[in-house]
Amino acid sequence: TTEYTNMVNSITSNKGFYVARYEASANSDSSKAQSKRGATAWGSISQTDAITKSANYNSALHSHLMYGIEWDSILNWLNGNATISSSTSGQTKTMELADIQTNSSSWGNYNNSTGNAAANKGSKQTTGKSEYWKANNIYDLAGNVREWTQEKYSTGTSRANRGGYCYSLGNYSPAGNRGGSDASYADDGLGFRSSFYL
Repeated sequence: TTEYTNMVNSITSNKGFYVARYEASANSDSSKAQSKRGATAWGSISQTDAITKSANYNSALHSHLMYGIEWDSILNWLNGNATISSSTSGQTKTMELADIQTNSSSWGNYNNSTGNAAANKGSKQTTGKSEYWKANNIYDLAGNVREWTQEKYSTGTSRANRGGYCYSLGNYSPAGNRGGSDASYADDGLGFRSSFYL
């Protein structure tokens, strides 16, 4: 699409893009997404509606629902460059590929979260609830709610969601996890996040 081409061209030219710090929540009349700490993560929304709500966020910054390539770019940037909670309470560690692809329970809201990340685990929480559920100041990429992307999952209208959710296990649905549902599907554990390019 034109938006995808413009996004790729902007990232190439500007050497990056912006991502919302928090999972999307609804503004006062639910007409657009916002990124706000302490808000209810916007669940029960289809991928189609998440595209519209993200586009309404800020047209001047070309806001849009994240593409899968953006999600993967963030995870690649975090690998080796982010300090996260370790599985041992009171300790931190540098993020490794295994924390992204194999087990994110030490830095996300999962049913089996460990160490400092275990407080308030296993149920949907407000955005940015825990300082231990972030990496490089981006909250809840691992756990809390799965997040729609614009990436195709398979044939037809199936679209990818990423990041796992609070009722799952960090070693079953880590931050790099890629699940899929029809674009019209909605449930409370499936939200989204906006990103931006110049």
